[in-house]
Amino acid sequence: MSKISGWNFSQNITSADNCKQKNEDLDTWYVGMNDFARIAGGQNSRSNILFPRAFLEFLAKIFTLGYVDFSKRSNEAGRNMMAHIKSSSYIKNNDGSEIMKFVMNNPEGERADLSKVEIEITLASAFNNGIREGHTVIIFPQPDGSTNRYEGKSFERKDESSLHLITNKILACYQREANKEIARLLNIPQELNNSQDLNNSQVSCKDSVDSTITDLLEKPLNNALLAIRKEHLLLMPYVCNESISYLLGEKGILKEIDGLNAVNNYLLNNKKATDNEINDIKVNLSHILIDSLDDAKVNLAPVIDSILETFLKFPYINDVRILDWCFNKRMQYFGDSEKIKYACSVINHIDFSRDQSKDFSCDQSKIKIAETLFFNLDKEHYKNSRKLQELIWDKLVAYVNDFNLSNQEKSRLILRLFDDVKLLFNEVPVSILVNDIFLKDFFMKQPDFAKWYFYQLLKDYEGEQLYLNELGYVYGNEEKTNEIVKNNPGYVVKIFEEKMVNELKIRTRMMKILRKIYV
Repeated sequence: MSKISGWNFSQNITSADNCKQKNEDLDTWYVGMNDFARIAGGQNSRSNILFPRAFLEFLAKIFTLGYVDFSKRSNEAGRNMMAHIKSSSYIKNNDGSEIMKFVMNNPEGERADLSKVEIEITLASAFNNGIREGHTVIIFPQPDGSTNRYEGKSFERKDESSLHLITNKILACYQREANKEIARLLNIPQELNNSQDLNNSQVSCKDSVDSTITDLLEKPLNNALLAIRKEHLLLMPYVCNESISYLLGEKGILKEIDGLNAVNNYLLNNKKATDNEINDIKVNLSHILIDSLDDAKVNLAPVIDSILETFLKFPYINDVRILDWCFNKRMQYFGDSEKIKYACSVINHIDFSRDQSKDFSCDQSKIKIAETLFFNLDKEHYKNSRKLQELIWDKLVAYVNDFNLSNQEKSRLILRLFDDVKLLFNEVPVSILVNDIFLKDFFMKQPDFAKWYFYQLLKDYEGEQLYLNELGYVYGNEEKTNEIVKNNPGYVVKIFEEKMVNELKIRTRMMKILRKIYV
């Protein structure tokens, strides 16, 4: 596939509904369409695509659904047309609208003056009554450099999926059919999406892979890498257990995705890609990748470490779907200690600080990430790690205030987390006890919860005071403090200093609670 640029042609616009077969501009199109119609089931088949309007209707349908079953006979003509796509380009405009352009061979495919047809798909950014409108166009370049545009059917989307992601999903459906043929050529009885273990096949995939890797795997992989680099589309090659290391190795698909950068990438009309655009593309391609791996039901053990290591980086770690997938794979492939280590690493890699200079959507993204982490960490083995629980209270708990829960639900979530800590520690760490989440209105404005919290503080305060009193400590008496430090061994002094700090923190927090309750 090659990059497409330069669309500054003069244009004649016609409605696809008004196209007449006698129009000379369409002669070659119809010849090709009729040929495909015969392949798809005969001239009288309802699946025929005999003119531009029919193909545009097909495109509008599949871009509305974001999915197409190309194995169905009714979609066979459309599949044959998709096979003639030679290259594509994508752009996201400053207003958020998106354009996807495909260049495809004319179905007849030989005449130099009309050998290419351009397909343009646009998608608005703004929602109108909860709907984003898209549009389809077929563009016929003319020998004099002008173009004829045949405006087609519009389509509607009710979600926030980018046009780039929708396109990738549709092409993934198309590639799935091509992969079935690769599976057949590799002499594997099971095809894609077969739940039966590929290792149980009568003919080993490895023997076939070793003998046909150049033609059946290396070429599709190289094509996939080229499409990622130049087109930002992932046509996922056939995956089986024995080929997974090859496809996702050091020079594999995920490395190619991760290697995309704004410096070397252009979008439509040679528009330089921004960092945000490239990051969105990386995430979209990663979604297609993990869907393909899940569909193939392969053993990821040889590559799971490197996959999770890559997804631990920005921008993948800030994507809820990828994050959820990674935790599921940790559950599947690793023991408890490795799961806990990974969870700690994830929390440490995410920037949970609140930046007032950034827009509201940034915080919304972090809230979704925090919700995803809470959901995934609500499992027994995660509750048995002191380090992980401290991280949860240090970095995640603050976002409970923003969760889409009632005040009662938020409060009970905090109490449950607090109970987990009490089971782990002999004494609840003061850093957790004085966490600011307890001061939020959802907690403080419920008298029962406020009283419960004050009692926890009082209990801990009495414990700290008891130890300090035994040493003769008097708050504010510097001379007495110096005497305690001078007359006790180092380990006692260390505990004493820690208790002094704790006592002050708890006392200060108790005063805040009293002011909130009675002022």
